[in-house]
Amino acid sequence: MFDKFKEIARHSAIYGIGSVVQALVGFILIPLYTKHYEPETYGVLSLLTLSGTLAGALFFLGGSSALSRSYYDFPDAEERKKAVSASLLITGIGAGTQLILGFFASSTISRWLFGSPKYSLHVSVALAASAFLFTNNLLFLLLRFAKRSGQVVMINLISLLLGVSSISYFLLHMHLGVLAPVLGDLCNQFLLCALLLWLTRGDLNLEWPGTELSLQLRYGLPTMLAGLAYYTLTWADRLLLDRYASLTAVGIYSLGYKLGGSIQILLIGPFCQIWAPMRMQYRDSPDAPEFFKRALTYYFFVGLTIVSCFGMFSHEVLSLFASSPGYSGAGGVIALIMLAQLIYGSINIIDCGIVFSRRTHLHLYLFAACVPFNLALNYFLIDRFGAIGAAWASLATFLLLAGLVFPVSNRLYHINVEFNRLGRIFGLTFVTLLVSLSISGVGMLSSGMRACALLCTFWVTYHWVMKPGERQRFRQIVSAGGSRLGLFRTAILG
Repeated sequence: MFDKFKEIARHSAIYGIGSVVQALVGFILIPLYTKHYEPETYGVLSLLTLSGTLAGALFFLGGSSALSRSYYDFPDAEERKKAVSASLLITGIGAGTQLILGFFASSTISRWLFGSPKYSLHVSVALAASAFLFTNNLLFLLLRFAKRSGQVVMINLISLLLGVSSISYFLLHMHLGVLAPVLGDLCNQFLLCALLLWLTRGDLNLEWPGTELSLQLRYGLPTMLAGLAYYTLTWADRLLLDRYASLTAVGIYSLGYKLGGSIQILLIGPFCQIWAPMRMQYRDSPDAPEFFKRALTYYFFVGLTIVSCFGMFSHEVLSLFASSPGYSGAGGVIALIMLAQLIYGSINIIDCGIVFSRRTHLHLYLFAACVPFNLALNYFLIDRFGAIGAAWASLATFLLLAGLVFPVSNRLYHINVEFNRLGRIFGLTFVTLLVSLSISGVGMLSSGMRACALLCTFWVTYHWVMKPGERQRFRQIVSAGGSRLGLFRTAILG
């Protein structure tokens, strides 16, 4: 059991480095955007990103999701190439269709989003970048299955350099305005696609996949529709903010959402990259029930610690990325979105029954059931509270979604849950967030008080939530880390 979690931690740490490096493109450029773009212009960029995201959610056709499910059904490496061939064919058809859509329908999409064809070129470029992005995600998946985590980090580092340099060049030297980020992203994704095709050339197979193609389509298409419902849940708030508030409100909310989404980089993304293959690999092992139960507890243990830290210092985090007072309203959005994303990420653990049984249509039904709830809640809260209302709507929606997925999936594959410990962890997190709200201000005294409150939370968590064996393991890890740090310091300082 401990060796399995060590494997998760080791690969999550490596993939985490890669995810952080990859996401640094967006975060490094936030100060540049907030300096050169007013909140209204940042709102335009957010809606352009929306067009690419929604198109990608539709036209990836579930290819990468189907490959995740089918890959380990083939014990032989050559047989696995059939699964790869099917996924590659599905993804290629989807990417080609999206490129054609971007060429012919960009003017219509621009009119729908902005009321004029002014941003037709921007939409076309955004859709092209999105097509290369989901193609790259499929190729990245092959590297992760092979556990070539070093290459993943290397490619993410290349992506960081390409993304920052190209966007900065288009914005600062070419003065392309809001076109700069989407054009820079297209250049970045195109070059990465060429590199990934070369690195994965030994895993690719262009032969006709036979029955595997229909098998993956039956699995992938409901997943694609469920993904589209997910993006409706996560992007409808911006469309409603645009309609019932303003583009300025869209920009403020989008910045808070971006910073709150950093938990995807710090935990959810790296964890899911190694969890997806591991749960398929170990689903039949004798200790699988205990493994899945502990995985859910540790996921929330780490995730809620991150939420508490960001919640305590959300205003300081915001000040690092946006000096303009026009973005001040984004601070209250960060912790709520971070918690919402954490709850949504837990579905990757509690939906094992749906995934193992290939009943992905259940995902579609459950996600679709949450869409009207989300739209109604957004309409009600945005009209009264603006951006912060949209954040509360996201949190409530993902709580409902997780509450629906768990009992449905558990009928197909039972996962035990440590409700007592999870209740304690959530309770401590909410108390921490309430304390952070009561200690207002960003001065030294306020920051010191919040730091003390956070340390008290950690102390209570250590003694009240962690079991004796876990505390012992934690002390061993800290001690080992301290010893390695001492050796490193000695080597550096001589």
